[in-house]
Amino acid sequence: MPGQRVGIAILAFAAIASCATPTEAKCSWRAFWCDEPPPNESPSPRERSRPDLVIEDIVLKAPARTKPQDPDSIVVNTVVANKGDDARNGFIVTCWFPCKEENWSPMYFSGMRAINGLAAGRSVVLGDDAWLSLSDCPFAAQRKFTCKVDSDNTVDESDETNNERSEVLLTGR
Repeated sequence: MPGQRVGIAILAFAAIASCATPTEAKCSWRAFWCDEPPPNESPSPRERSRPDLVIEDIVLKAPARTKPQDPDSIVVNTVVANKGDDARNGFIVTCWFPCKEENWSPMYFSGMRAINGLAAGRSVVLGDDAWLSLSDCPFAAQRKFTCKVDSDNTVDESDETNNERSEVLLTGR
């Protein structure tokens, strides 16, 4: 109906003309108001098409005691989720903790790698091969572990600020 299209075009032009200055001409042709995003607007295709990797949990577990001479070993696992689109590139999770005290140079360890990336909406547990010996550290019932997913920045994500997580975990050593 041609009459309706003309009416909508005039309404859209009136909404754009109501912006006070040219810098406020950020009006949406769909929403008809200035300086506010339309409600419930879906993300742009660029935002939708990028992965968003996050660490949901850091888990310590005792390893299978195959070596009785290494009683201070633990295994570090991380639960990584992809809140965005498919991550087609592989990525690494790097974790660290202070061995002696909070201001002491931390010990770094890794070994958590997702070689084939991670599909959209999926999560994966990484780290069964990340053995860690606490034998050089003084006794502390708990330690603060920090892990960062995609620590080598091989995945272009929609949000690069949510890749790190810290947790205080009971080590009993």
